[in-house]
Amino acid sequence: MGRARPRSEENAAASEPPELPAPPENALRFQIAVQRSRLAVILLMAGVAAIARWTGLVDFDWAGGIAALVLGVASVFVFIYLHRLAARRRWRAPLHVGWMVLDVLIVCWTVYLIDDRSPIWLVWFLTTTTAAAFVAGQRTATAVLWLSCVAYLATLVLMGHIRGFDRELAFACGRLALLFGGTYFMVRGISDLRESRRQIAALNQEKSGRLAELSRLTQELDQRGRQLERANERIQEANRAKSQFLANMSHELRTPLNSVIGFSEILAEKLDGKIEPRFSRFLNNILGSGRHLLGLINDILDLSKIEAGRMELVFEPVSLGDVVHGVTSVMHGVAQRKRIEIEVQVEPRLPAVVADPPRLKQILYNLLANAVKFSDDGSSVQVVARSDEAPPADGGPAGVVLEVVDRGPGIRQEDQKLIFEEFRQVDGGTSRNMGGTGLGLALVKRFTEMHGGRIECISEIGRGSRFLVHLPLDASSAPGRRPAGEPISFGFEVRTAEAALEERPVVLVAEDDDEFFHALSGDLEAAGYRVERARDGNEALDRARALQPASITLDLVLPGLDGWQVLKDLKADARTARIPVIIVSLVANHELGFALGAADYFVKPLDRADFLARLRELVPPAVAGRRPLVLVIDDDRQIHELLDVELADAGYEMIGASDGASGVDLAATLTPAVIVLDLVMDGGVDGFETARQLKRHPATADVPILVFTAKELRADERERLSHDTARALSKAPEDRRRLLEEIRRLVSDSASARGSA
Repeated sequence: MGRARPRSEENAAASEPPELPAPPENALRFQIAVQRSRLAVILLMAGVAAIARWTGLVDFDWAGGIAALVLGVASVFVFIYLHRLAARRRWRAPLHVGWMVLDVLIVCWTVYLIDDRSPIWLVWFLTTTTAAAFVAGQRTATAVLWLSCVAYLATLVLMGHIRGFDRELAFACGRLALLFGGTYFMVRGISDLRESRRQIAALNQEKSGRLAELSRLTQELDQRGRQLERANERIQEANRAKSQFLANMSHELRTPLNSVIGFSEILAEKLDGKIEPRFSRFLNNILGSGRHLLGLINDILDLSKIEAGRMELVFEPVSLGDVVHGVTSVMHGVAQRKRIEIEVQVEPRLPAVVADPPRLKQILYNLLANAVKFSDDGSSVQVVARSDEAPPADGGPAGVVLEVVDRGPGIRQEDQKLIFEEFRQVDGGTSRNMGGTGLGLALVKRFTEMHGGRIECISEIGRGSRFLVHLPLDASSAPGRRPAGEPISFGFEVRTAEAALEERPVVLVAEDDDEFFHALSGDLEAAGYRVERARDGNEALDRARALQPASITLDLVLPGLDGWQVLKDLKADARTARIPVIIVSLVANHELGFALGAADYFVKPLDRADFLARLRELVPPAVAGRRPLVLVIDDDRQIHELLDVELADAGYEMIGASDGASGVDLAATLTPAVIVLDLVMDGGVDGFETARQLKRHPATADVPILVFTAKELRADERERLSHDTARALSKAPEDRRRLLEEIRRLVSDSASARGSA
């Protein structure tokens, strides 16, 4: 450890501010300028001394004077060399002390040579002290001043003028006291001036340094700005590439999968009961795997769209009761395979919510699918729709809660947040006992938050789990809303789906088997009929009298009144006697059925194609007359084959075009009832341009266009299509039935328009 500095040194250091180190080049120039000033002063005083000697004012030895002159001049050049050498080798030697002491000695030598006590030497005295003040500051100048006084007294002693404490000493000390006093105050003033100049120089140097730093920072900021701009351009390019990749993936993956699923469904329906059971099982495996893969692709693409901020929700009033019943009916078959009972509780008079219907159904579907998957065989799953008991934080009206309760193994407390992360499952391992990818609950959380709601999990190990989705009554102000605020309407002034449904012939299905009813009702609706249900014999009679349906399908094994008695009562009642009744039952007794007045008799398992053909003979669907022509413009031949089968079964004739140009030509020649148009096609003309050309051609301007595509549509693309098309549907399997419904609706609208004209 170093020694502590004495307090006197600290005070001295504090009294004089530290010198700011000058740049080496400037310091060298200053020292050389000082030496040149010394040279000028030495030569000037030598000249004055020579003139005084010449005129007889003073008398001194020429040899001594010349020697003093040579010493002074030589010291100037010696110190200039030393300063340059010190600057070159970066020495920090106090060279100024050497020439100051030398100047004092030269002054004293001159006094000794002149042998004069007159004040002429005081000029030299003042010069040396002033130079010290300018060069080294007040402390050095004071030291030089004391040195000069002592040297002067010593010189007087050597000259013999002072021989002790005599009168001459008293006069010399008096002169020195006066000189010291005046010189000290002059030195102090010079030092203050020097200090001010130093502070100004320091401020200027600091200002220059700050300006340089500011300039550097400005340049660095400009450079960072350019780098950020280039990075933003790369990010935008990456986003564009990602969006294009997602669009291509959506089209290239979904299109063949939709064909696989569609053909599998047709084969499964057409070959039901006609092939060996194991081949039927293989076909169902293909269908199930295709649906599973399509669901996985949809989940991944949905998650990517949410992360990219491209997921848009379309809000409209939704009945939670309808959502719950619709989803549970879809999950009924899956639950039955595990003998799981789905218990539904919907609060009476539950208000409608403003939400995005498909996403709301997906929220409930994912939760219910998880509950069925993790529940034990033979257990139950509960679905509850009720008002939210906890009022929202903003003080608005209370929302609603969707609650799904399972009887599964439960979830540990520390895992209850992980399950909502993408690709995470609670075990985190490689076992695939339960299957799944870990995307279902992640999408539930994202969709719930986009509706302005929240989801919570309440679970204990061994006691099952409860998932609660809290939703506001109006989610249209949530972050996921469409910027325009309302869904985009397409093209024509069309009726609602409810109005179109009301115009279809009504078929009353008397059936207590839920699974069979859902399968049969789906076929009937796709074929153009509106379906009503009766679960027992008494209800069948009451609803037949009230609804006056176009036809009745009757199961013979019903709770309450059996089917035979129902058939007798229907035919005995004048209000229902003329309604054709088709028996669809496990009981095979055709003779008795026809004897009691049945229009036809089918034994389960049902041949749906034959059944629908017979029903069309008895009760034509909403579209009558010759088969309407549907033009399908799509470059995928498999879509042509798939739609050809489905449209033919629904009573339509189909013709196909593989590109936009040929599609426009065929439409102008044949004038179809409806045009089904894909947006992504080879051949140079895409679906957008094809739609525009069709609407501008006089022969096809009034033909409704249905967009049927696997492309993910942006809001601007939907807006562009809204001027030329009636509706846009995806190629997902669940939308194919909607496609048939839309075709039927548009054909019916066109027929009504022609009739009114």
